[in-house]
Amino acid sequence: MPTKTVFVLGAGASIPYGFPSGSQLVAQIIESISPSFYRGGEEHFTKKPLADLLINEFSLTDLINFRETLNASQTYSIDAFLNYRREFIDIGKMAIVWHLLEAEHRALKGKKMKGDWYQFFWNQINSHKEDLYSFSFYTFNYDRSLEYFLRTSAANLYGYEGLDLNNYLAKIPINHLHGTLGNMNFGHKSSIVTAGELRNAADNIKIIFEVDEMTMFEQFQSEVRRCDNIVFLGFGFHPDNVKRIGFPRIRFFPKRKMPKIFSSAYGLKEVELYSKLIKHLHITYNVNFQREVDEHIHDLVEVGSETDANLEFLRKHFPFEELFVD
Repeated sequence: MPTKTVFVLGAGASIPYGFPSGSQLVAQIIESISPSFYRGGEEHFTKKPLADLLINEFSLTDLINFRETLNASQTYSIDAFLNYRREFIDIGKMAIVWHLLEAEHRALKGKKMKGDWYQFFWNQINSHKEDLYSFSFYTFNYDRSLEYFLRTSAANLYGYEGLDLNNYLAKIPINHLHGTLGNMNFGHKSSIVTAGELRNAADNIKIIFEVDEMTMFEQFQSEVRRCDNIVFLGFGFHPDNVKRIGFPRIRFFPKRKMPKIFSSAYGLKEVELYSKLIKHLHITYNVNFQREVDEHIHDLVEVGSETDANLEFLRKHFPFEELFVD
């Protein structure tokens, strides 16, 4: 069955559930390995659990160099930083995993895994039979908040008895383009007590330059060529990420119309987002490219606030009936 709708998720997709944006994650990492105080000219890390773990795996000099270089780089993205400064890849990936596990833990403890666009999406689809679903998710995020939300919601709505939960959730495919946090239970930060365990968890995620075999990206491009809608949520259109998903190399079938393109646009004016898409959706086979794009880019809207961006967009602009097979 061709996928009718492909969702592309960036960091902004999980911000409503307490997960950091790219810039927030950078700030958190820097803070978590900054000294609590100095004594005798040396750094000490009171109540800094990540630093305490890393200092058992790396030298203090390595830790200081990573922190100061990341801070001075002025980057919004730890992934982009590690793509250029590969000597810090081990420390950086372990720091990413630690903070996302912390975010999962806070989401559970603070009962933040409810509401916003996850709940809206769930209520749109749970009234339809799963054999009518015709969509998939591709996410640049490592966190597993969407999977956790859907699994927990389905288990509590339908009950475990009489429901093959794994088969049911397989109808809602969520593909992590750069890897995920591994097989540990969602939010179980306590399962990481040693630097070795943190390193093992970090081995599951991939920074841009490590994604060599491209299988997941090729799968994405194959689905996009056959889909009717592409929906970007919480996606900042960073050039590296746009290139990874195949633009401008991707070629839509000449005898098929381009898919409709939808996007929430918190922090981007409509004209800015439009220009980003025009830049990256260059299609050579169609001499009427500009007209084609004009016809198929829909609802590129600036929305009111960071926390309700995707929910407001989906409620007002995206036609959910197009998720389902006729």
